[in-house]
Amino acid sequence: MSDLDVYTNILIVGAGTTGLMAAALFARYGIAFRIIEKRANQIRMNLHSRSMEMLHSMGLYQSLEAKGAKVREYTFWGPDDSGRLRRTNIGPDVINQTPFPWTLSVEEGDLGDVLIQDLGCRGCKVDYSMELLNFYRRDDPEWPILAFVKNHTSNVIETWHAQFVLGCDGPRSKVREIAGIQLDRYGDLDFWAMAKVTVNSDFPDIRRRCTIRSSHGNCLLTPCKNGSTRFVIRVPAERMSSAEKGSPADAQIVDFKLHQLAGSHGVVFTLNTRIKNVLMPFIFDSMDVQWVDEFALQKSLAKRFSDEDERVFLLGDACHVHSLISKQMLNGGLGDAMNLTWKLSLVLQGFGPRSLLATYEAERRSMLPKALELDSQFDRIFAVGPEDPEINVGYYSFEEASGYTSGCGLRYPQSKIIREEVRTFIKRVPETLTPGKRLPPMKLIRHMDGNEVSSLEAMPPDCSFTILVFIGELLQAAILQGLANFLASAESPLTCFNSVTDPHQSRVTLMLVHTSSHFEIAIPELPRPYSSYPENIFQDTGGKAHIAVGVPPQLGALCCIRPDGYIGMVSNLDDGNGVKEYLRSALDSLMENIQNTAMEVQ
Repeated sequence: MSDLDVYTNILIVGAGTTGLMAAALFARYGIAFRIIEKRANQIRMNLHSRSMEMLHSMGLYQSLEAKGAKVREYTFWGPDDSGRLRRTNIGPDVINQTPFPWTLSVEEGDLGDVLIQDLGCRGCKVDYSMELLNFYRRDDPEWPILAFVKNHTSNVIETWHAQFVLGCDGPRSKVREIAGIQLDRYGDLDFWAMAKVTVNSDFPDIRRRCTIRSSHGNCLLTPCKNGSTRFVIRVPAERMSSAEKGSPADAQIVDFKLHQLAGSHGVVFTLNTRIKNVLMPFIFDSMDVQWVDEFALQKSLAKRFSDEDERVFLLGDACHVHSLISKQMLNGGLGDAMNLTWKLSLVLQGFGPRSLLATYEAERRSMLPKALELDSQFDRIFAVGPEDPEINVGYYSFEEASGYTSGCGLRYPQSKIIREEVRTFIKRVPETLTPGKRLPPMKLIRHMDGNEVSSLEAMPPDCSFTILVFIGELLQAAILQGLANFLASAESPLTCFNSVTDPHQSRVTLMLVHTSSHFEIAIPELPRPYSSYPENIFQDTGGKAHIAVGVPPQLGALCCIRPDGYIGMVSNLDDGNGVKEYLRSALDSLMENIQNTAMEVQ
């Protein structure tokens, strides 16, 4: 061992938002990691509803909201029979039930700043000017990854030892290249220009997200903070700077390159002229061009999201590149990080089996071929000319795929940690309690202080499973006592997966939601173990949360919520053993550790 040797459980390559999100989650889970970044990029993107839910559960959304602009409505514009531009459709940008029924127009650098500040508060930091050169898989059970990292500050090549590598290094991923993982490509290479502009315009929807199509071309418009607007247009390849066109080998790349305005007059002129023509007869005078970008994009999907040994994982743009229009480029990586980090943490802590890691690719990659098909549909809506007979398909196509664009409609397939069978009656509603889907956020009254809280706040990402009891109107019924007897027994998941002597070996918590008045219920009078979780007992006023997820208040339901907020199983209030068997699939190693410790104490 030399002074230049670095040891870490997790090596995160890339400090964009995906890598920073993974780091922020590992910091919460108590996992040792290092995150390195060769250079810094800023990307102008939109944050969708599910990403805002995740950030809210981490306590980070409020800091970010002030930096962005809320976009609640989406419109489509096209020419009428006389060729005059008119609005063809208008509707909400998000139709899913969520506390965040809007898109937040924000720059990735702003989200990066929030995440970096959060890491700093937890004693963590990014190692900048550090470039991954290579890594090898070796026969070492403790440190199976040997990596070589160049420190551009000292100009020294360092030797790093890790258990896992996370490639969060974007479309030109060095991690993907070294791991030998190939890409499938979709559609053509498109060239785009983008600018953030303060404008003087009488266009009626200048503060709505718009797709505008005219005989002079097409334009995507997104409102930004402080009255400015982000415009995106497709640009003919011959107008792009040679650095942006890329070589055939780079055809799948999203190549963001920030230009100084002094050297970008051609792009600025192209944008101004195109947008002015597209918006005719409305006035468009650019008052202040704050920045301008040009880049090439081709949708792509990695054939695998990990190496064969599941020691190297790809996240975000390193493994899937989406259409600019679908809002997935930033958001997809955040979802990848939320999905993978808790699984890696349980494995590293010795609580979960290695087979848990295979569910990352099974869950995150399985939905992407369909998602990329939808991306192509969105691109076509943006690209077709006014003579296209389907000019009015616009908003309805977005409405059909709203669950995808908002991130709220994703459903993971059956697996060891998703039990699709629902063993109780659940009414079909827009946000039905469904295994494999996220738990819809609910507004509840916390018993111990009477404050209204969101379920997102009640279940922060702490690498724990939550046994969620929707008891409804049955708080005084015998079934509550029967379930309590089981949950307080030696066979209870609360006993099997929580250590009495070591709180760090506890990965299951309990949450009770009822429809009675909290003024009439004394927590100490509730049967154990409910009374042992006073901070997790909630009133659902009027049964609104029960009804919103399809749970009849007179029947109730028993659920298990994963650490990432997704529903693992849904059953009846008598199925305590079903919960235990479900949890065993993810926490069998923890159960064995606790049993061995108990035997040693005896």
